[in-house]
Amino acid sequence: MGAQLPKSLRSKFFHECETSQGLSIQCAEMNGWRVSMEDRHSICPTIDGHKGMSLFSVYDGHGGKEASDWLALHWPSKISKCKHPMSDTYELTAASYEIDQEFKNNHDIRVANDCGSTLCTVLIKKDSNNNNGQQLFDLTVVNIGDSCCILYNKYTGKVDQRTQDHKPTLPGEIQRIQNGGFKVTSGRVDGNLALSRAIGDWKFKSVPKLNERQQPVVSTPDITRWKWDPQTQNIMIMCDGLTEKMTVEEITSFMLLNKSSTFGVSGLLTQSLQKGSKDNMTAIHIQMTNTDDKNFDLDAHKLDVVRTSLQFDERDRRHTAQSVKTALSNFLKRYPDGNTLTEMISNHSESRQKHNGENKSIYESMDDRKDDRELPEIDLR
Repeated sequence: MGAQLPKSLRSKFFHECETSQGLSIQCAEMNGWRVSMEDRHSICPTIDGHKGMSLFSVYDGHGGKEASDWLALHWPSKISKCKHPMSDTYELTAASYEIDQEFKNNHDIRVANDCGSTLCTVLIKKDSNNNNGQQLFDLTVVNIGDSCCILYNKYTGKVDQRTQDHKPTLPGEIQRIQNGGFKVTSGRVDGNLALSRAIGDWKFKSVPKLNERQQPVVSTPDITRWKWDPQTQNIMIMCDGLTEKMTVEEITSFMLLNKSSTFGVSGLLTQSLQKGSKDNMTAIHIQMTNTDDKNFDLDAHKLDVVRTSLQFDERDRRHTAQSVKTALSNFLKRYPDGNTLTEMISNHSESRQKHNGENKSIYESMDDRKDDRELPEIDLR
């Protein structure tokens, strides 16, 4: 477990998109108790060279943000260079090894040795077959580490498919780790790393005479292919900050109660925090666009364009510890125009104090609202 702040940060960034495939994406991310935000993600409604294919991914960094930064910057383009990423397991496996080696070659060896990241990616494309008039989608899931993807029934919450976490205590994993001369202590490689597969973490991948598949820690992905029926199922991709204190069944039940909306994803992060999660949190929710919703105006949204906005929690501003202030500033600067956010929020707070009868911030947390009014957001589009 990484270093912790004296108070958790509850502000969140949202990312939303409607795609030309008819998908609706809701993503939320929150720093939580960690001293820095090491989660990253990719929302790619389109991929160059692959018409009709979308990519969605989370990267849960550890020991620093360099590995997850590298993946967010380079993994989608690596996939775009594959000829048949939806169907060719060899191509995807080779791409995983290549991006791992490229990360090592392009960073200071100390950084490459000491930090790493998970990778959990879903590639989505419409099934071209006529399934008795029913539109299905093909999913190719690439997983390294303990972030996870689930396919669940949107009416019952039943989890129909999920990825396998790569933990050092799994029989196949522990054997490889021991063959490489390392031990599994307290469920961790050498008592340190809680994963048996990752991008980065090169100090566990440098045993002489062992190839990349035989090292104690490997970047070999599990690649699975599922059929998705969007009429009855939704998709979630999330880092283990969500599953640290909640089961996937609890997560899907929560999403059912909260209508699988952006508010639902936001509330899910808060729920996980309240249940005791100490990690960064990122979740991506994927469903079909509900064109029957009277409040949804498809014409008002540009297809395949990701909209980013901030939900600022006023409690974050009140923390006086310098470590919290630094973490908040770094969190807010992560997106375009983010450098101005701290100043905007500070100016707003000073202005608010001048109004005697007003003691509620317009940036207050959605999770604390007492009514259904729309709250203004800082729009970073």
